[in-house]
Amino acid sequence: MTNLFEADLQDITRLILVRHGKTKANKEARIGSLADIAINKEGEEQAEKLADRLKTMRPDVLYTSPLLRTRQTAQYIANATRLAPINDKDLREFDFGLIANKKMSDVEAELPEFHKKMVDWLNNPQGPTVNRPSVPGGETIMSFYDRIERFSKKILDKHPSKIVVAVMHMATIKGFMSYHFGPPMEGHMNFNAFNASINIIDFFKGMPVLTAFNDICHLQGEYTFGRVNLL
Repeated sequence: MTNLFEADLQDITRLILVRHGKTKANKEARIGSLADIAINKEGEEQAEKLADRLKTMRPDVLYTSPLLRTRQTAQYIANATRLAPINDKDLREFDFGLIANKKMSDVEAELPEFHKKMVDWLNNPQGPTVNRPSVPGGETIMSFYDRIERFSKKILDKHPSKIVVAVMHMATIKGFMSYHFGPPMEGHMNFNAFNASINIIDFFKGMPVLTAFNDICHLQGEYTFGRVNLL
């Protein structure tokens, strides 16, 4: 009789989403950006530990966002697994428009009306995922989800029954979680993803199954308290 609690790789395409190592911008609590920002010393150490952990998972394919911090992290994984990284623009960071790479104090000084709306929304305990203020000059949520849908279909079509690692950004990981597990559209606010974390989606005959989420045990770090943030 079939074991309902186990599956073979022949029925699954495993997608391992990993966030890049820490950067100076992360440490300074800057909003995500499309700029080529390098990982810092801590990020390098995280990437090395991440690569050692992923090597034991025996991945077949390695994708990465084309931004510098993800490419640097992917190179550690490439060195450990002997896989050549494939750049894919669909994995890039969410485009935060006019507030990209800024601290909230910068946003307050430069865009005070938007800052007030954003802070009010972030601190609304009655429903922080409702009526999120549109980021000025930023990417639309629909465009963002189009990228996620496109990449998901690509790995299912090109890499059936394979283990695929994809190096990306916190917002992108949260987008994958929301797209595949809901709630739709603004549901990405209900997820978190730390630097160098491992997140696993197993597509069982095409159906997404969340197998691991925000795993940082390889870093021996603490799970800080979660809260709603910008995306």
